[in-house]
Amino acid sequence: MKLKNARVQKKRYIPVMMGCAKKVMDEIGVSRIVDEAVKWDAAQWFASPGELSKAMVYSTMSAVRTPLYLIDKQFENLDGDFLIGKDIDETYLNDDALGRTLDRIGEANPDLLFQKVAMNAVAQYRITFSRIHSDTTSVSMYGAYEGDEFIKTKDGKLQLVRGYSKDHRPECNQLIYGQMTTEHGIPLLTKTMNGNTSDIEYNQLAVKMAADLFKSFGNASGVYIADSKLMTGDNLHLMMSDEVKIRFISRVPANFDKRLEERIVTKSYHEEAAWEYIGVLAENETEGACEYWIQQWKEDVHGYPMNLVCVKSSAGMQRVSRKVSKLTERMQDGIKDLEKKVFACRADAEKDFVRFSKSQKNCLHILEPEYHETRHINRGRGRPAKNAESPKTRNEWRVQVIDKGIDADAYSRFVQAEEAFVLATNDCEMDGRTVLEQYKGQMVVENEFRALKEPALVKAVFLKKPERVQALMFIVSVSLLVRALIQYRLRRGVKELTGDRPRVGRNGGKLQDNPTYNFLSDELRYINFIRTSKNECELLTPNEKALEQTKTLMRLLGYELEELLN
Repeated sequence: MKLKNARVQKKRYIPVMMGCAKKVMDEIGVSRIVDEAVKWDAAQWFASPGELSKAMVYSTMSAVRTPLYLIDKQFENLDGDFLIGKDIDETYLNDDALGRTLDRIGEANPDLLFQKVAMNAVAQYRITFSRIHSDTTSVSMYGAYEGDEFIKTKDGKLQLVRGYSKDHRPECNQLIYGQMTTEHGIPLLTKTMNGNTSDIEYNQLAVKMAADLFKSFGNASGVYIADSKLMTGDNLHLMMSDEVKIRFISRVPANFDKRLEERIVTKSYHEEAAWEYIGVLAENETEGACEYWIQQWKEDVHGYPMNLVCVKSSAGMQRVSRKVSKLTERMQDGIKDLEKKVFACRADAEKDFVRFSKSQKNCLHILEPEYHETRHINRGRGRPAKNAESPKTRNEWRVQVIDKGIDADAYSRFVQAEEAFVLATNDCEMDGRTVLEQYKGQMVVENEFRALKEPALVKAVFLKKPERVQALMFIVSVSLLVRALIQYRLRRGVKELTGDRPRVGRNGGKLQDNPTYNFLSDELRYINFIRTSKNECELLTPNEKALEQTKTLMRLLGYELEELLN
């Protein structure tokens, strides 16, 4: 048998989720905005920086983020002509071309560039918002860098240095990534900062940016929400100044304003009968869902009237029970170890009890030592000689720990610290339930950070130029924005449903109230278009049920399947 070489026609796939991402990116003008913002010569580029940026965004849509130097391999079986918008060979998507794209984006202020994309998305989808949620996270940088210039630069470029690692990787250099999102989880602004930037420094910038955002959208009553690092005297003066004048909600830190949190919590527990039961705040109450109680107080803080809401939760009560059990178990283990020890003198025994006491941090029991001396006589074998010396003696000391029971004051302070926390807002007319509900919305930005940590996005960054690192964070931010917009469209479609809820949820169940992007991605993971000719595609689905589910989910997104290919 003779074999002949034959060129096999490659099958070109278009994953439906990538089709959705392309549709969204086209609608919000990602390519156009990038091309208008960066410096490039059309005669020298086979594809524009905006089109190549889209290719990098697609790399985040797979289960594991494709490294930049392997994007050309990813596109071997993808329909790059359709996804990128140009008749392009995948071999052109090499690391040199993508590196040049990152260079151009890095020179064009990536944070400002993302803001333009996000603002265009808000305008295109007519998204209204009344809250801005803000937070930061750290992104660890792996590998060794050539020279120290990248790390020690002081010329305004990004500095990759060690700082407080929220990734729990203190040995790695890092950058700090800040993000502000709407209550719908849609990113509006991002800030890529030096690795040792504190949350307090970030909030000083973020407060001004949030105020400008509210003003630009004509929303003078918007609320800025951030974690406890927002609450400093300087930030409070800034937020109350005529220059900024912004409403805010934040958690009161333990050491703020002469321990304000402790004073409010103690006052609330003294007024035990005044707790207002709020119940479960989740839209769908489930068994074991967290319940809340609140008390509301008005006080002047740094000279400004402040609305303070003390919150007690059932989750906090359960946390108290677990921690008390752990503390008691640790105390008992420590007592056993101490009482086994033998000391040569009382001073050594007393010294070790002091060490033991220090090791029992947050111990809730009153423990008192008793020291016992035992005298041992060392006699030789047999009958002692007539002129034998007196037998030697040896003294041993042991510690016995007496448990006098739980210290009522210490237990009360511990319970209050674990069960309750205090929220502060400068809106003195806002009721306590609304304050708590809006603060709990802070989860939207934390969910964005969870997505950021997924392997599909930034699991590890290893780039040699600060501009390229900032540019890659722009690509990541666009990916998060696209995901958030797809989720926003899906949830809006669900809310507009009338009649029975379609059974297109997981395992054929009813669709939930707030479906997520991850749910949609999981359900459509194996649904692909395949190009059969230049102008025709077929939809590949496992079965008829999957086809109907796909059509229904697309309609909830506001698209027909055919629209994705237009």
